[in-house]
Amino acid sequence: MEYRVAQLEALERFLDDKKQQIMDATASDLGKAPFETELSEILVCKNELHETLNNLSHWMKDEKVDRILAMQLDSAFIRKDPYGVVLIIAPWNYPIQLFLVPLIGAIAAGNCVIVKPSEVSKKTERLVAEALPSYLDKVGHSPHPCGVAGAPLHTQSCALSLPHTPSPVSCTAQLPSSMPSQCPSLPGCYWWGQMVTRGGLSHFLAALLCCGDGWCAGDH
Repeated sequence: MEYRVAQLEALERFLDDKKQQIMDATASDLGKAPFETELSEILVCKNELHETLNNLSHWMKDEKVDRILAMQLDSAFIRKDPYGVVLIIAPWNYPIQLFLVPLIGAIAAGNCVIVKPSEVSKKTERLVAEALPSYLDKVGHSPHPCGVAGAPLHTQSCALSLPHTPSPVSCTAQLPSSMPSQCPSLPGCYWWGQMVTRGGLSHFLAALLCCGDGWCAGDH
C-alpha cells in the first residue's frame, strides 16, 4: 500500500508543479481558458486523487464472505488482485483529465500502466510524455511501473496493434515486448471502441470504454 500511495502523491506533485504548463498547453491545443482548465482538468484529478488516497486502505482489505455450515472452520474471503498491465488511450478533448483519472485508479489497484496521450492535442501530449515519467517509477525500478507512449505514435495504429502492445509503442519506460496489456482503458466515441475490439479485445481480461457520458466494462 505504501508504494501505491507514494505514486499517487507523485501524481499530485505533477499537477502542482506543472499547473502553468498544463494551462499553457491546453490553451494552445484547445483554446481553453485558465479557469476552465483548472476546473475541468486539474481540480477533477485532484478530487479523484484525494478520494482514492482517503479510501485506499479500505478498498485494499480482503472482503469476508459468508460460509455454509460445512465450511465454518474454513477461511473465506475475496482478495482484490491487480489485472497486471493497463493501457490507457486518452482522447484529445480533456487531455489531462481523461488519462489521469483512469491512471489514478489503475495505480491504486496495483497495476503497471502504459499511457498513450492523444496526438491531436500535441503540446499536452508532449508535456505528458516528457514530464510525467520523471514523477513515477519506471520499469525495472519498481513492482508497479508506468510508461508513457510519446509521439509520433497514433491512436489508430495503437488500437489496431493491441494484441502485441507494447511492441509498436515507443515507451519512455522501455516496456518489454512480451508484456501484454491485460486491461485497456479507452475514453472516446463508439467507433474507437469498435477499433479496440477489432484490434484484439479477446486478448484481454477486461476493457473499460468511455463512450459519451459514461463508462462501460466488458469481459472477454
